[in-house]
Amino acid sequence: MEAANDEIFGTTIISVAEQMKGWLAAINKEKQALRQVTVYRELARLCDFYSCYNIAQFNDAAANRLNDLRKAKLRVGTSDLRIAAIALTSDALLSTANRQDFVKIEGLRFADWLEP
Repeated sequence: MEAANDEIFGTTIISVAEQMKGWLAAINKEKQALRQVTVYRELARLCDFYSCYNIAQFNDAAANRLNDLRKAKLRVGTSDLRIAAIALTSDALLSTANRQDFVKIEGLRFADWLEP
């Protein structure tokens, strides 16, 4: 997806995985096949939704940056550290409403999408 100023707009594979985990957990929780149909439909909608997004990968560079962030002993959740590592290694601007965690990460460029 392209932003207005020709910058690439997308998400991280971490964000996609978190949402998929939620739908897969709902599928596994529901034992009645007919009730699973709705959840599978939502999982398919999620896949369709992300099909037009650029999905930033968690690669070797991001894994190495994650290890560095862990060594810094920041009080930030693992998924957020992975997202930050991807953004840092991609020199990407992270759009988030989670200012309180991402502000702790030195060098990370982010914008709070809730602020005007």
